[in-house]
Amino acid sequence: MCACARVLCVHLCVYCMCTLQIFEISLIFKKYDFSHSGMIPLSILHRILLDLPRPLGFARVFGPAEDAAEKMIRAELNVKITAKIRDSQRQHWYKKVASKLVRVLLGGLEQNENRFKSTSFEDFMVTLVNWRKPSKVPPMLKLMRIKMMPEVLAMTQALIMRDFLWRIGPSKHRQNDVCRKIRQRRTFFRWTITDRHFARYRMHKIELKEEADEKSVRNPIYRGIEHTHAVTASNVLLTPLEEPPTTIITVPEAIRDYQRHRIQKPSLGIESFLEMVHGHTVKVERQHYVVCRFVDDRSLAHKKLGNIIFLADFSNVEWDKWDTFEKEHDEFFQPRTKGYRIDEAPPAWCSVDIKLNTARTQILLRKRVAMTKEQNRLRQRAALLGATTTDIDYDQEFAVFNPRELSGIGTLRSIQSFLVEAPHFEGGFATQIRLILGTHPLDPVDLRVKALRNVGLQKCEDAVVEVLGYIPKGAHSKDVEEIWGEEPKDNQVVLDNMARDIESEHWHDESAATSVKISDSESEEEENAKS
Repeated sequence: MCACARVLCVHLCVYCMCTLQIFEISLIFKKYDFSHSGMIPLSILHRILLDLPRPLGFARVFGPAEDAAEKMIRAELNVKITAKIRDSQRQHWYKKVASKLVRVLLGGLEQNENRFKSTSFEDFMVTLVNWRKPSKVPPMLKLMRIKMMPEVLAMTQALIMRDFLWRIGPSKHRQNDVCRKIRQRRTFFRWTITDRHFARYRMHKIELKEEADEKSVRNPIYRGIEHTHAVTASNVLLTPLEEPPTTIITVPEAIRDYQRHRIQKPSLGIESFLEMVHGHTVKVERQHYVVCRFVDDRSLAHKKLGNIIFLADFSNVEWDKWDTFEKEHDEFFQPRTKGYRIDEAPPAWCSVDIKLNTARTQILLRKRVAMTKEQNRLRQRAALLGATTTDIDYDQEFAVFNPRELSGIGTLRSIQSFLVEAPHFEGGFATQIRLILGTHPLDPVDLRVKALRNVGLQKCEDAVVEVLGYIPKGAHSKDVEEIWGEEPKDNQVVLDNMARDIESEHWHDESAATSVKISDSESEEEENAKS
């Protein structure tokens, strides 16, 4: 820790306690410093907090308040140690050589192997004062700690999940499962911070909550409104495609060619999505499948789903009590899970559950891994040339013979539509659609699900899916290439054109056959005349 932090730590301790208390705390800290290095391991944090006197310690009293304080202290110390590990990894090679040379010159001192699992007295005291006596912390120090608070809260949630699962059954398999879920949650959390579109979705949720809180303060009729369970549920099947479609109707093309709008807008993305998946309208007569892919880091890094294109069927979804929220840069389409007033009946909304064909996905992933480099190179070359080896029936992709092949991967929280730069469209922008998957803040009926929800495990299943385009239902891959390669047309017009082409080809074949017969008969007559 820097010299300024040490001085600040001393001033905090002097301001909060008398000299006798500081001396007592230092003796207890020295008691647990087994390596005589001025650092204590984090594994004995619970014991040292029980031995410390109040107000900083627990004084042999441990309850719910002390448990929460211990988790927050442990989380902040973990974050500080993680920052030290990152600094050591970014350290230049000459500094590492210099530190090793200094240890050799001092008599062969060995490097402390547990230095990244221990905390110093300065860090321990500063963290202890910040969480046990926050009223004594200067405002300037509180402002300096704002930047690290999101990571501290995420670390606290991870510790709660770990402690809960380890109490159920301490085993090696359980520990690996907990660590895997914590890594996934951490990866998704970091991705949400860096992705600007998802950050706007989080701000939208915060604004809705603040607006509801302001209404409840002004009028009691808006107080005590709770979320309700879904009355109906619609299932959406997500199945992987072994070969990505070569020609699809993209989201901007659907707005331009079907909706007949030259300028792209976020509001047109939701409208075109609903019309394309349901069909039977004036502009879109045919129902369409949705071509999509996962874009969040959790699905790409941990689930290995980044290189797979999926096909989804939203044609049977009922969008009951789903509202549209228009913002400056986005438009959101999400369910109304609670009423506006306390005297109103709860909304009968419909939940949209996403089911993934897990068996087919795992088979496809194993195929991708088993392919050699030469096969991958040939496959990529064929994809660049636009070659399709087989005729794919997209309706057969949804044929599931065993219900155990399906697994729920989340509930559709919201559909987000926004603009991205696209110079080849008029106005320089194109509409893009994302499907945000997760769980709603509802109290589950199942006690096991409720226990998992209380520790935040449902957030480990969050995912973000990007809509690439649409494919008409009842069409094959060759039909899509031939029919929809040009400007999209109505269903009946396309069928009439196909019938006309088939009849013309058949007529050409018959005319060619009759011309051959006529030429043969004429040649026979000439030979007879000559003879």
